[in-house]
Amino acid sequence: MMNCGLMVYGNDVKEYRNDVDTTNTVNGKPVYYLSSQQHVTIPSDAGEVILVDSENCTIKDLQLNRGTIGVLLAYSSHNIIQGNLIRNQSICALDLSSGYNDDNIILGNIVQENANGMVFFSSKGNIIRKNKVLSNGEGIILGNTLTTFISRNTISRNNYGIVVSHANESRIFFNNIYQNYAYGLIVEACAVNARWNWWGAVSGPGTDGNGDCFQIVEKGQILY
Repeated sequence: MMNCGLMVYGNDVKEYRNDVDTTNTVNGKPVYYLSSQQHVTIPSDAGEVILVDSENCTIKDLQLNRGTIGVLLAYSSHNIIQGNLIRNQSICALDLSSGYNDDNIILGNIVQENANGMVFFSSKGNIIRKNKVLSNGEGIILGNTLTTFISRNTISRNNYGIVVSHANESRIFFNNIYQNYAYGLIVEACAVNARWNWWGAVSGPGTDGNGDCFQIVEKGQILY
């Protein structure tokens, strides 16, 4: 596959158990499609990574460029995604929207110039820390999540910085959220604790809808 990659979606974990070997490539680099694995480190030559029903795996120091989805997790928990450079993905860089992906650590990655940055649905306890999320469509998306912790990231020059919808007990602390083109933070139908962030101005977030501003939808609440 050139300038594209694999996409997989299903209604339960069985529909994700596919036999995809490393002869499949993205731009000449192998696709690592792992199912029911533990304590595995993904090789550094990966072109795309898909983990299904796997835990305690490490996805580290990869360069993933010009695919469809850089890293996809489905029904996978307690994994570490660290130190990767993920760029130019046509759907998103990190997709944790398939099944329940709980208690994963997303640390120190550069996620840049993708259609969307990081997407989390129906998951809990994920930690997103010290990443650079730059020049994506939407930087970080939380939908129907619980207890997500977003801390010490740089989130800038995206169309929307962080989008939080029906995501309870989200904490967004000590981030640099600035120069996003529409809104820095959108909150829909939930309460978000977003204290101690830098919004690009000493006075805090703006009110005119440009850049580092809030949008509150359907009784959303923001504490800052």
